[in-house]
Amino acid sequence: MLNLLTVTILFYSGLNYLHKNNILHRDIKPANIFKSNGVYKLGDLNVSRILPPGVLAKTQIGSPLYTSPEIWNSENGYNEKCDIWSLGVVIYELCTLKVPF
Repeated sequence: MLNLLTVTILFYSGLNYLHKNNILHRDIKPANIFKSNGVYKLGDLNVSRILPPGVLAKTQIGSPLYTSPEIWNSENGYNEKCDIWSLGVVIYELCTLKVPF
């Protein structure tokens, strides 16, 4: 069985791969993290977006419990950091078995 730190690193590695390829996931939540044959995968890229470097997204999209405040206040735009927020909420939920908000 994997410990929480290992799972966090695996989730972040998958997210980092997307970000290195200029892809925002924008809907990271437990229901979109899959385990198959012992391998964790980020799935459901239906609301993801390719975002060139230096460009900010402005669409309000995602699951409210896991979406960063920047997305809901997207007047100024947001970048891949919104996915890091969502991953943090997922990790919090793994630790406490409840969402923070």
